[in-house]
Amino acid sequence: MEDNWTIANWMGPQELLLDEITGVDDVIDSINSVGPQDIRKVANDLLVGERLNMAVVGPCRGRRRLERLLKL
Repeated sequence: MEDNWTIANWMGPQELLLDEITGVDDVIDSINSVGPQDIRKVANDLLVGERLNMAVVGPCRGRRRLERLLKL
Protein backbone atom coordinates (compact mmCIF):
# COMPACT_ATOMS: atom_id res chain seq x y z
CA MET A 1 0.00 0.00 0.00
CA GLU A 2 2.79 2.35 -0.97
CA ASP A 3 1.11 4.41 -3.68
CA ASN A 4 -2.29 5.53 -4.91
CA TRP A 5 -2.45 2.92 -7.68
CA THR A 6 -1.88 0.06 -5.24
CA ILE A 7 -4.51 1.36 -2.84
CA ALA A 8 -7.03 1.85 -5.66
CA ASN A 9 -6.24 -1.62 -7.01
CA TRP A 10 -6.91 -3.06 -3.55
CA MET A 11 -10.07 -1.12 -2.77
CA GLY A 12 -11.70 -0.72 -6.18
CA PRO A 13 -12.52 -4.36 -7.02
CA GLN A 14 -13.68 -5.03 -3.47
CA GLU A 15 -16.03 -2.06 -3.52
CA LEU A 16 -17.38 -2.94 -6.96
CA LEU A 17 -17.76 -6.68 -6.48
CA LEU A 18 -18.39 -7.09 -2.76
CA ASP A 19 -19.80 -3.72 -1.75
CA GLU A 20 -17.37 -3.69 1.18
CA ILE A 21 -13.65 -3.25 1.68
CA THR A 22 -11.64 -5.71 3.74
CA GLY A 23 -8.57 -4.31 5.45
CA VAL A 24 -5.13 -5.73 4.78
CA ASP A 25 -4.76 -6.83 8.41
CA ASP A 26 -8.04 -8.76 8.21
CA VAL A 27 -6.89 -10.58 5.08
CA ILE A 28 -3.57 -11.47 6.71
CA ASP A 29 -5.42 -12.78 9.78
CA SER A 30 -7.66 -14.90 7.53
CA ILE A 31 -4.67 -16.37 5.72
CA ASN A 32 -2.84 -17.08 8.96
CA SER A 33 -5.89 -18.85 10.39
CA VAL A 34 -5.73 -21.57 7.70
CA GLY A 35 -4.28 -24.73 9.17
CA PRO A 36 -3.05 -28.05 7.80
CA GLN A 37 -6.45 -29.70 8.40
CA ASP A 38 -8.13 -26.99 6.27
CA ILE A 39 -5.71 -27.58 3.41
CA ARG A 40 -6.14 -31.36 3.71
CA LYS A 41 -9.93 -31.04 3.50
CA VAL A 42 -9.82 -28.89 0.38
CA ALA A 43 -7.24 -31.19 -1.23
CA ASN A 44 -9.40 -34.25 -0.52
CA ASP A 45 -12.40 -32.50 -2.07
CA LEU A 46 -10.62 -31.26 -5.19
CA LEU A 47 -7.85 -33.73 -5.95
CA VAL A 48 -10.03 -36.59 -7.12
CA GLY A 49 -8.83 -38.82 -9.94
CA GLU A 50 -12.04 -38.46 -11.93
CA ARG A 51 -11.66 -34.68 -11.94
CA LEU A 52 -8.06 -34.46 -13.14
CA ASN A 53 -7.39 -33.01 -16.59
CA MET A 54 -4.27 -32.41 -18.61
CA ALA A 55 -3.44 -30.32 -21.64
CA VAL A 56 -0.59 -31.47 -23.86
CA VAL A 57 1.02 -29.01 -26.22
CA GLY A 58 3.14 -30.53 -28.92
CA PRO A 59 3.71 -34.09 -30.07
CA CYS A 60 2.53 -36.88 -27.77
CA ARG A 61 4.56 -40.08 -27.88
CA GLY A 62 2.67 -42.40 -25.62
CA ARG A 63 -0.82 -41.74 -24.49
CA ARG A 64 -0.67 -44.49 -21.84
CA ARG A 65 2.28 -42.83 -20.12
CA LEU A 66 0.40 -39.54 -19.90
CA GLU A 67 -2.75 -41.23 -18.64
CA ARG A 68 -0.74 -42.71 -15.76
CA LEU A 69 0.17 -39.18 -14.68
CA LEU A 70 -3.51 -38.44 -14.15
CA LYS A 71 -3.86 -41.05 -11.42
CA LEU A 72 -3.39 -40.19 -7.77
